[in-house]
Amino acid sequence: MSPRPGEPPLDWSIPSSTLRANTRTAVLPFSPSIPAEEQYLFNIETSWASVTVVNGNVHILPGVPSLFKLQLDGLKSRMLGSGKGGEVGPKKRHRVFISTPLSEASMADYLTDLNKRIEGEGIRVGVYKR
Repeated sequence: MSPRPGEPPLDWSIPSSTLRANTRTAVLPFSPSIPAEEQYLFNIETSWASVTVVNGNVHILPGVPSLFKLQLDGLKSRMLGSGKGGEVGPKKRHRVFISTPLSEASMADYLTDLNKRIEGEGIRVGVYKR
């Protein structure tokens, strides 16, 4: 199976950086030093899907559009800063989007190295599908 036109087929039985990167997209981060209820938010009582929170500021939502919308609506107060911790008013956030035809897997090693080089600068680099 080829992930994108022009890329070599991915053999799931042969270890490679592409295989590691594709496998990593299925693993949700977890820190034993942070209570689980702060890392996995079940903010919609009728939904089985959770929102995964990384570093307290990165929220991973489900990709199914109806679940995404429900979860996003449930996160509104948290994202506006009127939730946990007594914060008031919107939090300042800055994003820069760069679009590329490259796959996540083909950029994984470079982005991992880049994140190590900018560690401590208050900047995070990630890959997010549309």
